[in-house]
Amino acid sequence: MRLVLDAPAGWRIDSSGTWTLLTSPDNQVRVEISPLFAPGQLDPRGVFERGVAPPASVEYVQLLEDVTTRDGWPLKLATLRVVEGTAEREWRIGGAYTMVAWVGAVVARVKTRASYDAHRVTLLDLLGSARPHLRGDEPVCLAELYLGEPP
Repeated sequence: MRLVLDAPAGWRIDSSGTWTLLTSPDNQVRVEISPLFAPGQLDPRGVFERGVAPPASVEYVQLLEDVTTRDGWPLKLATLRVVEGTAEREWRIGGAYTMVAWVGAVVARVKTRASYDAHRVTLLDLLGSARPHLRGDEPVCLAELYLGEPP
């Protein structure tokens, strides 16, 4: 089970691993899309802050909690920047989703503030397009989706 997002035209998609990766044509944006997990098995902050090691740190710029995707799924949006001293290393925008009884997260890593500003509308559209892909190789009972138990 995984999150599905509508990749913008021209973006590269790599779904060969557990996580799906999207890359913008200009290589300024890399989007990391988690699979879906049972509640408690995924910490969205851990996804948003993934790969940040001292001396770098994360500063949260904005957090929006009352947002929904185009399909009506609850979404929490976070904008943050990664800094090292006074220098900005990158900007990020992340989404944390609750879908039926599953959770998932997405983080877009952008190299500069200028690139973040240039891609912001596209990224918000991308994050708003998320929906669950709940099909697997085995049949599933609808009750299992609500219990959060793998089929």
